[in-house]
Amino acid sequence: MAVTIEPAFPALSFNRITGLNPTPDGSEWFLLTQDGQLEAFENTDDVSETRTVLDLTGVVTLESELGLLGFAFSPTWDDSGVAYVSYTTGGSEGTITSHISRFTSTDGGQTLDPASEESILTLEQTGTNHNGGKLAFHPDGSLFIGFGDGGGSGRKYTAADPTTWFGSMLRIQVEDTGAYTVPADNPFDNEVWAYGLRNPWSWHIDDETGDVWVGDVGWLTWEELNRIEKGGFYGWPYYEADLCSKDEECLEYGQRRPLAVYGHDEGVSITGGPVYRGAGIPTLQGATLFTDFSTGKLWAHRDGETVVLSETTGLRVAHIAVGRDGEVLLPEFTYGGGGGLYALVASETTEDTFPSTLAETGCDETVRIPYEVAVPFWSDDVDKTRWVALPDDETIDATTWSLPIGTVLGKEFLNETGLLETRLLVRHDSGEWAGYAFSGDGALLPGALVLDDGYRVPSRGDCLRCHTDGPLAWRTDQLAVEREGISQLDWLDAIDVTRGAPRDDGTLEPGSARAWLDVNCAMCHDGEANGLTMDLRNTTALSEMAACDVEPQGWDLDVDGALRVAPGSAETSLVHLRLVADGAHRMPPVGPVTLDTVGAERVADWIDALEDCSD
Repeated sequence: MAVTIEPAFPALSFNRITGLNPTPDGSEWFLLTQDGQLEAFENTDDVSETRTVLDLTGVVTLESELGLLGFAFSPTWDDSGVAYVSYTTGGSEGTITSHISRFTSTDGGQTLDPASEESILTLEQTGTNHNGGKLAFHPDGSLFIGFGDGGGSGRKYTAADPTTWFGSMLRIQVEDTGAYTVPADNPFDNEVWAYGLRNPWSWHIDDETGDVWVGDVGWLTWEELNRIEKGGFYGWPYYEADLCSKDEECLEYGQRRPLAVYGHDEGVSITGGPVYRGAGIPTLQGATLFTDFSTGKLWAHRDGETVVLSETTGLRVAHIAVGRDGEVLLPEFTYGGGGGLYALVASETTEDTFPSTLAETGCDETVRIPYEVAVPFWSDDVDKTRWVALPDDETIDATTWSLPIGTVLGKEFLNETGLLETRLLVRHDSGEWAGYAFSGDGALLPGALVLDDGYRVPSRGDCLRCHTDGPLAWRTDQLAVEREGISQLDWLDAIDVTRGAPRDDGTLEPGSARAWLDVNCAMCHDGEANGLTMDLRNTTALSEMAACDVEPQGWDLDVDGALRVAPGSAETSLVHLRLVADGAHRMPPVGPVTLDTVGAERVADWIDALEDCSD
């Protein structure tokens, strides 16, 4: 199943894409953004303009997983102009509510009239995550709605209760006006069709078979692809896939087993699962697709077999779209704009054409410019050397630290036994970055593994979980070190590696807790840019970090009174406790095997010394 992705509608780009639906006649696409915009554009390759169909930016809450989350055309859309929308209001400062509403177009489908809104149902949520939110019509005419377990900390036992809507797939009957009804053949005499789900964030209904395929976002260990059946219980919170999450509570519930799973060595947030019904990739006919939001890895499942289509697409995808012709689009979810749309197409070659050995890359024949960093990322207590190779006649603009197409960054990892790994970060012609790991003897390594001496080699997907925007160390405060009595920044400029005045990135203080958190954690925890509210950048004031005296949004590790940062108490501060936790609770999530005891102690000492949250 050789596939690749190609840009679709290249003149368009969006921010935080949460949904993409073709109109019933296939002439247009309706696209949702998390911040509340519903946009439409023509289904033509050269389209360059969109129109706003509905603007809920002043209504929805943009926080964590809240926002504009789901959309479905009524089966009568062409005649009635009716559509259904799922969104949230409220937030961490107020009551969070999920809304399923009906809107009507009064201008032939050009816009949806905000004043026409009719509330269908609402659900008061318990957290800013795990709200689900997608909705879709079944071929039998019923409307399916997915809700998560409510989020917050730990496991939510309401997901195992079919009398609540939490952790459930709902099935209702709606008309173009009036209230909904519960279909007579629902299994529990209420809206619930199936339950025991943690967060059915992205799911699809196969129009050909009526099968409902749900990607259920996992907890500590496993991500699941489930086919939803009437009255089915899918295990949460007692089970995560086939893994019992708490031994003394592992009762036999007759839970339905997932049809495909992957572990957190391959990704941490599933997006699934449309069935491919197009003509462009015959080998995929009838296969259910799913991808990981964090790593971009893409799979296909069919007849009990799961295969990898791509080790990484290079995209964060929160929703897989399917056109009226059955072909698949991957909308790129970005936090800062510029997210494109990509078509999944057949490829004449396998996905990975990168050289299989380090020698074949030609890196030994290029000019390697060595460089050092002020504060290195923790990597299982090994030594590292770094170098950069630039295309001919290219330099790096230090005012933006944007590295040119064709740049290769190399890093060698060594301990007392010798060379453990060589890692390359390459900027390809598409502008995307990709990571490649080679063993000590120069062989390309296809996936994550732990060597005999306890050193962890990342997968290609793992690389992109940290290198979301490419290099991490190419910033002024990391490169501002002395080399042989001269400033490295001046030296790089003198040998024509860089040009322009270096951008101001603040100052890292080697040996400080804030520097350690910045380098090891802030590539994800940088405020809203990556959807995580906590901001651990060294330049962010303590009072602005969304950490000090702030309750956790997710796990509290069963610590009474735990805060993200509790001044004067590292033992109740999750920023410290997650650094020293075991297993899947450990941060960074794709980091090393061994604990950086020195770094963790620095963070603990910093927290213990805090008297309050003032700067």
